[in-house]
Amino acid sequence: MKKDGGHAFPHNITAMDREPRGKHYHLSGYDGMTLRDYFAGQALPAWIQALTTRSTELGYTDGYAAHEAARLSRISADAMLAEGDKEEA
Repeated sequence: MKKDGGHAFPHNITAMDREPRGKHYHLSGYDGMTLRDYFAGQALPAWIQALTTRSTELGYTDGYAAHEAARLSRISADAMLAEGDKEEA
C-alpha cells in the first residue's frame, strides 16, 4: 500500500467525459482525496474539541488549537494506515 493509503473513493475511468456543462467542462477522471486525507479529516473534529478546551485552560491563543489539531490529525491518520499495514501482513 502507498504511504498515503491510495485513493479513499477510487473509481475506474476508461475515458474522460469532456462534454460541456454550461461554461465548464465536466472531467470524470478525478480520483479525489487520499485515504490519509480522509482519515485525518475524520480525526480532526475530536482533536479540535479536545485541544480547544485544553488550550483555553493553558492560556494558548486560538491559533494553537487549530494548528495542533491539524498536526495531530495527520499523526492519527498515519497510525491508522500503519495499523492497516500490520493487518495485511
